[in-house]
Amino acid sequence: MAEVGLPPSSLDETDRSVLLEDYSVTNVLTTEITAVFPLIDQDLLAEYLSEAAAPTYFSSEGFISGGTSPGTAWDDLALRLQDLTPFNPFIVSALQLEFK
Repeated sequence: MAEVGLPPSSLDETDRSVLLEDYSVTNVLTTEITAVFPLIDQDLLAEYLSEAAAPTYFSSEGFISGGTSPGTAWDDLALRLQDLTPFNPFIVSALQLEFK
């Protein structure tokens, strides 16, 4: 299971709602697609992004669904996502790794 945000690397932010909701895959893709195709049919766009909602569920065989729990076995995990803190993109972007 995953909850993914796509914020710019220059964003200096730690708030979960900004990183994972404002910059959710659905919001970022909607913004980018409508910038390129401003007259896109909204029903078509919604259909195209129907599986982009968070959280996204996976099994050992790959993608299961986006936004909708595939069953009660996943529900406890979905609740625990709220306890996780995403990384600040600016701090990650500024990291410098040195190897000997």
